[in-house]
Amino acid sequence: MFFLSPIINSLLFSFQHVTLEEGRLNRPWAGLMYYSNAFISDEKFLPNLYASFQNLLIEVPIILIFSLFIAILLNQQFKGRGFVRCMFFLPLMLSSTVLLSIINGDAVQRVGEASSVYLASSTSMDQILLQIGLPLKIINYLTSIIDRIFSITWQSGVQILLFLTALQSIPVSLQEAANVEGATAWEYFWKITVPMISPIILVNLIYTIIDTFTSYSNGLMRYIIEEAGQLRYSYSSAMTWIYFVAICLIMGLVLGVFSRFVHYEND
Repeated sequence: MFFLSPIINSLLFSFQHVTLEEGRLNRPWAGLMYYSNAFISDEKFLPNLYASFQNLLIEVPIILIFSLFIAILLNQQFKGRGFVRCMFFLPLMLSSTVLLSIINGDAVQRVGEASSVYLASSTSMDQILLQIGLPLKIINYLTSIIDRIFSITWQSGVQILLFLTALQSIPVSLQEAANVEGATAWEYFWKITVPMISPIILVNLIYTIIDTFTSYSNGLMRYIIEEAGQLRYSYSSAMTWIYFVAICLIMGLVLGVFSRFVHYEND
């Protein structure tokens, strides 16, 4: 009810030349002009779109692996477990638009560069990896992970919580049976844990893809918001709908491929 009207208006805006005149919107028909501009005339749209897909391939696997690893650790019995869980879930509770803008803003970047945290940057790491003899593509991938450590930790709160819930739902009898049969921890993980939590893995995969595409750090999202802020409603709407269709295609491909590996208890 609340989103239907803006969605329809944004679709109409993408086919119209919207201008603000005397406090009113003038909306003459423009056809596919803004869609063609995005692919032909704009020098920023396609590179930002490509960067979004590249960022997806880097961040999503890392976030899922990191979240599962932390969830397995938090599922163990140790003192202060509740406090540690809250610390990992704290970014989700603090993820307001203002706070995220500050965190991703230039001010924090300047402070970070002036602090000792900057020593952990990948600028010196890539030189070491080059001397070892690793290929440049692998070095770029590893350094991109290092540069994203903070954002990956910040974006993993929901995934950790869902993985932790899934791990706690695994019947204790399965672990007891595996111990009786002499299964190792590695075998238990791949043959029992992964199949039992596979529905949550798919849920986290979809959630992480959407979260990565709509993140404030996404260059294309920032570009679309900047265009809308400059009252270029038609062009920003056209880019939004192109981006939306691209996301739907990616989501359909992911669901079609990974849903085959999901195991449900009633299967």
